[in-house]
Amino acid sequence: MGGHRHRGCGVRTGAAVDHFASNQQVNILAPPVLGLLVWNLVVYVSLAIRAVMRMRRSVGIGPARRTVVWMGAAAGLFRRPSKSGNAIRREVLTRFARDWTALTAPLYAARAVRILHLAAAAVAIGVIAGLYMRGIAFEYRATWQSTFLGAETVRSIVAIGYAPGLWLMRMPVPDVSEIASLQLPPGENAAPWLHLMAATLLLVVVAPRLVLAVVAGVKEYFKASNLSVVITQPYFQRVLRGFHTGRARVEVLPYSVDLSTDGIANLEDLLARVLGGNVELTSLPAAQYGDEAPAADSWEPDDTDPLVVLHDLTVTPEQDVHGSFLATLAQNALSRRLMVFVDESSFSARIGAPERLARRRQLWTEFCAEYNMTPLFINLESPDLVAAEEKLDGILTATESRP
Repeated sequence: MGGHRHRGCGVRTGAAVDHFASNQQVNILAPPVLGLLVWNLVVYVSLAIRAVMRMRRSVGIGPARRTVVWMGAAAGLFRRPSKSGNAIRREVLTRFARDWTALTAPLYAARAVRILHLAAAAVAIGVIAGLYMRGIAFEYRATWQSTFLGAETVRSIVAIGYAPGLWLMRMPVPDVSEIASLQLPPGENAAPWLHLMAATLLLVVVAPRLVLAVVAGVKEYFKASNLSVVITQPYFQRVLRGFHTGRARVEVLPYSVDLSTDGIANLEDLLARVLGGNVELTSLPAAQYGDEAPAADSWEPDDTDPLVVLHDLTVTPEQDVHGSFLATLAQNALSRRLMVFVDESSFSARIGAPERLARRRQLWTEFCAEYNMTPLFINLESPDLVAAEEKLDGILTATESRP
């Protein structure tokens, strides 16, 4: 995930920040070595404090990791939108970045930790490389300069700041006279001090950061392995329903209903909203009251396209007529996804009383429930497509989630 790029950038940064004076002197008190040591020690203390706090209560990610998380999740938003882009596309990208960030925040946080530790180690490696690369071509002299510090104080700083390197190289702490002699030109050959600085950076920065990066990498691996996207959620079900090549085919079988041109267009628009993309709607020959359901050989055995049975709300459902038709149809067209739509346009035009409309809806709902189905009520002549889309999406999601 770009780890090599981050490490390479860190090494180059470390080599760039390591610089010597034009008179080829190495100031043992000047950055970047002591600066890196102090900064990393501050980071380690901060990590320890956060670890203790995390054991007591939940602690959010820090600002550095939060920045990496945000950049990783929302990087696509910074791309210049094409001319075909519009407010809807920008809104979709924004919502996607927000939802995806919420889902993957733990993974991105672990990844941010790994990247930051590797980058810190790379900077230290770059500084070490810069020390040796420039020391090969030129002779550098170790010295120090300070307006406020004396030799004794500088010796204490060296004893504390370079203690890990002194321990690794088994070197004694220079005495005050040795430290004082470095202040006088031309100092001494800087080779021992370069080795001391490199050893200290290795022990204090490079080694701990690499260990922390490995630990973070293990956490990242397990978080990535356990990252689960529940595709049974309504959003993903809609995406899967819309994932098809070409046009989605839907057949509608009217039962004692006369479909107008506007009604067909509105029905096709609704199905396109829910199923995604273009919809090819085919109206089958209408069945009349008391007709038998189409025989099993009327359907292709491997055809899984949705089949809509359209009823009229003005008709009262009867078990021995409408129920028999629906049960036989479900048995004969076994591979089809069967849906029941009830057109309210004629009922609303003739009666229009809200209480009677509610009672008739309840009657059809109870009737369809006996066949484990949920009807969609829609006024095909003047539909509320937004509300109908929401209801149909809920019906399909509930149907798809059944075992």
